Amino acid sequence: MNLEPFQTHFEGYLSNIREARGKGASHDYLRQVFVEFARKSFGVDPIDVELEREVTGTKLRSSIDALYQDIVFEFKRDLKSEREKGKEEVERYLRSLGDKQVFFGVLSDGLVFEVYILQDDTLVKIDEANLERLSAGYAFLWFDAFLFSEEELTPTSQDVVKRFGETSPVFNSSFHRLSRMLPAAKGDPSCQVKFSEWDKLLAKAYGHSVARDELFLRHTYLSLLVKLLAYAALFKERPKGEELREIVTGRAFVNLPNLAEEDFFCWVLSPPPRERGAGTPLRSRPAPVPLL
Repeated sequence: MNLEPFQTHFEGYLSNIREARGKGASHDYLRQVFVEFARKSFGVDPIDVELEREVTGTKLRSSIDALYQDIVFEFKRDLKSEREKGKEEVERYLRSLGDKQVFFGVLSDGLVFEVYILQDDTLVKIDEANLERLSAGYAFLWFDAFLFSEEELTPTSQDVVKRFGETSPVFNSSFHRLSRMLPAAKGDPSCQVKFSEWDKLLAKAYGHSVARDELFLRHTYLSLLVKLLAYAALFKERPKGEELREIVTGRAFVNLPNLAEEDFFCWVLSPPPRERGAGTPLRSRPAPVPLL
């Protein structure tokens, strides 16, 4: 990607937000400056950003500052003095949106951005960024991991970690979905066999059983991610429909011996877990296709 236009927008944003904060601007104005930055830098249409969405089902009357796809933004004038209040509001907003998919709560004063999710019914911070300490390149990567404005990328290791690692929206959305699918899988004999064989293989390496649901889900995620990245790199296209099933089973790589095959992690294709996960949408915008 050409970083020069973003660097100009980024430097302009920093200048504008510092000036606004210096004048004691309201949180609404800080939000306005950020939305304009997102429009210029990432092509976010302001029409798609829902402002002041009223939260229902709670005793306290309140509204979400800004909701963009699966991201809740809450802006404060001063995070040091308003952080705890902001976290309470973010938690309330995330709960109001339900648990059928992961929503990300971003608490910000325009310069510092803290990212939260509800994990095991508890508000957990998964990432943060202070824009004054970031290079323009890393700032772009940090925001684009959430917004996915770039459709084709030549990835670096840092890029892959940021977009698909454990602090990324992709990982957290996927892990949430897989977690909802696993309970149904445990009642399916074929899935039980896969879990048992996976456990036996790890036990040989570690000398004892290390089987844990969380580890199994992490290995599942990594297996699926590697296959998807390999497919995108080899065929230069984003898979869809039946192609996805064939990638998971390894049939998509039939002409490339020993590259991929059906393994423990094909349990996601079994009817019970697949049905459980069908109503749990992932990120509403697709991840970029890596051009390796």
